[in-house]
Amino acid sequence: MKAKTTVVMLVALSLLVVGCIGGDDGGDDVTKEEFIEAADAICADFTEQLDEVTANLPADASIEAAAEVLLDDALPLFRAQIDELRELDLPADDADELEQLWDDLDAETDRLEAALEDDPESALVEDTFVDENAFAEEYGMQECGGE
Repeated sequence: MKAKTTVVMLVALSLLVVGCIGGDDGGDDVTKEEFIEAADAICADFTEQLDEVTANLPADASIEAAAEVLLDDALPLFRAQIDELRELDLPADDADELEQLWDDLDAETDRLEAALEDDPESALVEDTFVDENAFAEEYGMQECGGE
């Protein structure tokens, strides 16, 4: 059960790369396709970094060990990814929706961090970033929010 829970949470964290939907107040020159390409490149890089962080975590790692890796290594990487993606210009027509997504990602990340600190076992089996992942997939992302 522990290993399966750890794997489920790490997969969920991989999916939280939905943060790829970054940007500022809508660049007039960036197309949706250009934005998706840039965002997906950042998400792919995050996934590689996450794989490196979790590579040494044993399959039978305790819930506490998995939570520690998430808190100490994975969530800081995700926050850095969001910061990097916020620097991308947004397609002007989608700026409001994407800015709302940023707010949602920040709030969900804070909630997940608190849950991991308070009750790691429950936090590791929760579905996280479901709405954000769905938005990314619907938006057309391949690396961000996809499986």
